[in-house]
This record gives sequence, C-alpha cells and structure tokens, in this order.
Amino acid sequence: MRVVTLKLPDDIYLLLKEYANRRNITVSDIIRRALIKYIKEEDLEDKDRPYVGKYIKVTLGEKLAAE
Repeated sequence: MRVVTLKLPDDIYLLLKEYANRRNITVSDIIRRALIKYIKEEDLEDKDRPYVGKYIKVTLGEKLAAE
C-alpha cells in the first residue's frame, strides 16, 4: 500500500479523529472509504460525458467494486 500525505485544517482533523475513535477504526480507513465512495459517485455522474481536460480518467477494476 502506498503512503499519501495530505494537509487538513485542524478543525476537520479533530472531527475526523473523533469519528474514528467512536467507531474504533483508523483515520486512514475513513479516508480510504471516503475516497472510494467519492470516486464511485463521480464515475456514475461522468459516465456519459465526453473527455474534457488535460487529465486521463482512470477506471478502477474489480478490487474497487468489491470494497
């Protein structure tokens, strides 16, 4: 698994940490789940839209669908 670093405002980090503590899961796990959900929702919205922009859309395979 790769390590990714990001910056969050203190108030958002504290909310995230509190959420993780209440559910007895890691902050990393919450962020992974949120990113997967976001990508899936964006993929559904953009499915029929033609490619516009300088970035290539990456399609995530069966592993993402299983999670």
